[in-house]
Amino acid sequence: MLGNQGKIGFLIALTVSLLALHFCSQRNLNLLNSPGSITTNSDYGGGNSKAIALPFQEGAGFLCQIADQNPRSFCEYTFQLGKDATHGLNFSQFGSLDLNISMTRDGWPLQDYPVRVYLHQYDPNLPKHWHHKIHQINFDTYEHTNGLSLPTEYIQVADWWREASQADMLRSMVDLTNIVSLSILTPEGAPQGLYQIKINQLSTQGKLIPDFTLYGLLSFIWLWFLLHQLIRYLKRIHCQQKRLKRRVIQLSERSHSLQKQATVDPLTKVLNRGGGLELVHRLKVLHTPFCLLYIDLDHFKHLNDRYGHQVGDDVLTQFADIAQSIVRSQGTLIRWGGEEFLGLIRCDDIESAYFTARQIHKQMAAHSWPHQQQVTCSIGIALCSLETPFQQATEKADSALYKAKHNGRNRIEVSASDKKQCVEPVTRQAI
Repeated sequence: MLGNQGKIGFLIALTVSLLALHFCSQRNLNLLNSPGSITTNSDYGGGNSKAIALPFQEGAGFLCQIADQNPRSFCEYTFQLGKDATHGLNFSQFGSLDLNISMTRDGWPLQDYPVRVYLHQYDPNLPKHWHHKIHQINFDTYEHTNGLSLPTEYIQVADWWREASQADMLRSMVDLTNIVSLSILTPEGAPQGLYQIKINQLSTQGKLIPDFTLYGLLSFIWLWFLLHQLIRYLKRIHCQQKRLKRRVIQLSERSHSLQKQATVDPLTKVLNRGGGLELVHRLKVLHTPFCLLYIDLDHFKHLNDRYGHQVGDDVLTQFADIAQSIVRSQGTLIRWGGEEFLGLIRCDDIESAYFTARQIHKQMAAHSWPHQQQVTCSIGIALCSLETPFQQATEKADSALYKAKHNGRNRIEVSASDKKQCVEPVTRQAI
């Protein structure tokens, strides 16, 4: 299979070859070889003109005797160009009509009386009785003694035919596509006398491949090639876009997975310290006050050492599920490290945080833990207002947690600086 460069090279070579063939070759058609016949106005009951064909070794000709002064007297030599009366020759494919005609009257050249050349085009759509449109050329035999090569675009419809046929503008236009016959006639209004008309040359010349056909073919080939290339390009772009989309989705999933790994604790499925710090930063940017619940599972090391790390992991997971289900509506739970958790509650008073802490204690007391163990926790609460740095609020919550541990564990303590905001007792042991 040829690549793009090979295809372009082939098309260029084909184009150059066709253009060279077009401009360097000619198609010649000698119309003198077509069958001919002679008629006069006498044949139509209009006068006494007589005509006979002359036998010439080269060319064709006739003698015409015009015996009266009737301006419509004529003699006509007609060449049949088509296979029948309705199918003729397409003259539009030729570039020129070559004429070489000589004429004498009573043996002398005749001046100012051009020979008429009629081209009969058959068109069944023409008005009634006028199925042949007449194109006319006036050939001055006195001036063009050496002949004339007439470009076909100079051929015009006869004025008298336009008037007589009363055809509309469209049907009166030049149309050389179906010329069924060509006639050589004596001059219009020819005076009396014996006329000898010899047709030395009557031929057409044109390109071997007509202009319209050649340029249409080349245009089709190149447009087909460009369209084919465009379709291939669009398909390639579409495939690349699909691959890129899949890659973006994969990278997005990978990024989400890495982000989740970076911000979510793999064991408890809650935020880890890094994810928690990101959340705190967002809350601070949004100027959202919140409370901290610093939570530590009581005697967790003893439980872990006695029953093994698997049980310890189960306890941590179950506690995270309990606490997260409670704080989810107001905030989130963060595994701060080991058996320590941090609850972030969006609120501007200690009372809401204290109520949430109590709910955690109640749920833990009602829960069935592994090996029928009673698992409890100590909680320290501190308010992180808009003016309070997070580090300072964490230290206050940690101090409150230390106090809860020191006072016997399974307790809730509020930071000393925030106790005045709490209506209920600020120190409470779990039920």
